[in-house]
Amino acid sequence: MLTVSKTLERLAVSNTWIGQRSERIRGLRNLLTEAESIGGAQGLDFVNTLIRRVTFLTSDEFDKLIYEMAEYITQTFALESTVICAATADHKKDSGQKVLYDLCSALGLFGHTKIRTVNRYDHVYGKAGVDVTDVVLIDEFIGTGRSFLGRVTTMRKQFTSGKKNVPKFHGLAVAGMSEGLRGIAHGFETLGVCTSLLKGIQGMALRNRMAGEYALMALFEDHLCSSIDGNELPRLGDGACEALYARSLGNCPNSVFPIF
Repeated sequence: MLTVSKTLERLAVSNTWIGQRSERIRGLRNLLTEAESIGGAQGLDFVNTLIRRVTFLTSDEFDKLIYEMAEYITQTFALESTVICAATADHKKDSGQKVLYDLCSALGLFGHTKIRTVNRYDHVYGKAGVDVTDVVLIDEFIGTGRSFLGRVTTMRKQFTSGKKNVPKFHGLAVAGMSEGLRGIAHGFETLGVCTSLLKGIQGMALRNRMAGEYALMALFEDHLCSSIDGNELPRLGDGACEALYARSLGNCPNSVFPIF
């Protein structure tokens, strides 16, 4: 029979990203303890299963994907007429700006030292010259894709109503939900991610266990706060994305199951 301690030990051994950090061990123990108190042995096994489905990027893995993005951009775009912009909407810190910064460093390794960048998508039109042919919108994670598509829609309207040529718009992210990507692909000339993810239950559970997993997740979420900072709890993650994704030194996207 699985116990919290046995489950914790197995997960820490089989997932080095857990076992190497004491604060993750503590957090996981708390989560497993709560899961057992709410759902018994089934609850414990369920969280164990979900964690085994998590895509976790270590710092080295994240850097490798940034390098792959830089390689793709180098091979695909004429950088002298391309603007690379973060999908950031304000002046607050944002993972999209981190990707932009790291990406520029990686592009430098390919010999590109003069790169046209903008750290807010809504500033692209004002900073782009008439010679811009392509705009690459970048981010760390794409969930439903609603806001990501909205960024491009806004930029396209700015160029269409202005006096500058309308460039081709492209989207690129480190990771994203495959369902969300399919839903917004029509709004981009090209759209891609380095790591495409399936829904944590719908896309990964055995068919005969799916209903039981949804029932357990609903039970878990019933024990969470009904609202966060004045916003309703995004059950199953924002837009019911069911995301299972995290990275070292990164914030957990709101597309991830709230129990995490």
